[in-house]
Amino acid sequence: MSTETFFLYFSLLLCTIFIFLQLTRLLIHGIKRLFGNVSPPAAKTIRSKNKGYVYCLSNPSMPRIVKIGFTKHTPQMRAHQLYKQGGSGIPQPYVVEFYYCCKHPQQAEQAIHKELQQRRVAENREFFNVSIRKAKKAFRKHIPRPRTYYS
Repeated sequence: MSTETFFLYFSLLLCTIFIFLQLTRLLIHGIKRLFGNVSPPAAKTIRSKNKGYVYCLSNPSMPRIVKIGFTKHTPQMRAHQLYKQGGSGIPQPYVVEFYYCCKHPQQAEQAIHKELQQRRVAENREFFNVSIRKAKKAFRKHIPRPRTYYS
């Protein structure tokens, strides 16, 4: 093989490596863009009898009012369900502010409701006139070793 042929193949090899590295860089950049803002693990419907989610929802149409409830399904599904069932009475969808996965979610929800009783909007509803921060404080008080997730 002549020297010219060797340099031709060598330069071709270098160009191929350079193109491969550029494509890899672009691929990594694309993956980072897609998954850069990774949220905590997605909530899943819970099949256990005594586990579930206690959630805090807000609605831009009702400033400083939060809904505190529990569900065995995902808090996102519950927020969507409430919005769809609300019909024309709720102009905007609910926002899941945060949720805790815990054992005995109904008992935790009731304890939180009891603590925030003075701030309840209506006796037969799960809406409270409190800040997100105050709601979070009540959650932490009544749910031992919580796993907090934010939407």
